[in-house]
Amino acid sequence: MAIINFRSAYEAIFKSFNVSADTELVSKLESDWIQKMIIIKRSWFFGLFISWMFVLMFIIMIANSYLIYVNFANFTVSWILISVLIFNILYRIFSVFLYFSKFKKIYWVRSVIVDTKVIKEHLNDWDLAFSKFFNQTIFNYFILVLITLFTAYEIVFVYWFNEVGFLWWLNIILLIVQMFLSTKFKKRMLDLEMDFAVVIPWKIILYNQSNLSRDVQTINSEKIKTITSKHAKLLWSIFDFGEITILTEWDEANMWEMTLQYIACPSETVYEINELLRMSENKWE
Repeated sequence: MAIINFRSAYEAIFKSFNVSADTELVSKLESDWIQKMIIIKRSWFFGLFISWMFVLMFIIMIANSYLIYVNFANFTVSWILISVLIFNILYRIFSVFLYFSKFKKIYWVRSVIVDTKVIKEHLNDWDLAFSKFFNQTIFNYFILVLITLFTAYEIVFVYWFNEVGFLWWLNIILLIVQMFLSTKFKKRMLDLEMDFAVVIPWKIILYNQSNLSRDVQTINSEKIKTITSKHAKLLWSIFDFGEITILTEWDEANMWEMTLQYIACPSETVYEINELLRMSENKWE
């Protein structure tokens, strides 16, 4: 289904928002003759931990559909709104399922040392998959905004606040809650895709995307004191994902800690990181 390219619009307006940041970074590193690297992203299990938002949005959608049916006197208008609302949630389910299946296929295995040229060949396809999902998500959000505005318009300009009872206000509140959850879900999906770490010989580069803001930090290996892994909970241990903590020392008085969360096979990943940090480029020539 062809929709507006929201990704291009966001990237044009907000310079700190770049879906292809990982691809561009790898291309730059390749031009600097970096032959081996590790790309670390969150495990696809992270998506399961935020699925409660999706379930709650689905329940609220059912409640909003009923309230629209009860509140709107015009039968045709009410059913058009209900149909659009149902389309909104079903289209969201489809887009999330499709993206998760692709993300799981890409990041099912743990992070390992790979050839820079090999990883570069796959990054464009991965960015394309997320771009499609991002466009669908923003499209769904604007549909929800339009339904909320139309409902508010009915209250203000059609009924003039007359005969507007509790169910009308409940409808508006639940639509706003659904918009809020949709925004939070988008934020978590940005965390899943756009938060990543790149490890190269003697250096770790960390990208942290928080909505439209981006934080980039580079850590030289001589500043790293320890790299540890942890399965924080029993469920994490069962599915073998957890946290990786990087402890650095900038000077004698300042210590800094960075935690990578929801990482698949954290113990093995720490081993791979340490191996690559100790390697010289000459070893791979």
